[in-house]
Amino acid sequence: RVFLEPDVAANFWDIAASGSTSISYIDVQYSIASPDLSADNSTADNGNNTGWTIIQGACGGALPANLYNNVRFFGGVRLK
Repeated sequence: RVFLEPDVAANFWDIAASGSTSISYIDVQYSIASPDLSADNSTADNGNNTGWTIIQGACGGALPANLYNNVRFFGGVRLK
């Protein structure tokens, strides 16, 4: 799974998506999604997110994040 969190604690970051988007296997925190996004097979919402629907499922281990089409990250996000 992939963790999407701010590179500086408690700072919000943005994610912008256009077209059809499929997101799976993520932990997300302090994010503002535009338009609203849904993440399947993910862990619980880690807090302080706007515009996200986190659907718990089979997230765990070294599974990939599936981010299809035009997804862009803005403002101090790190993947780990």
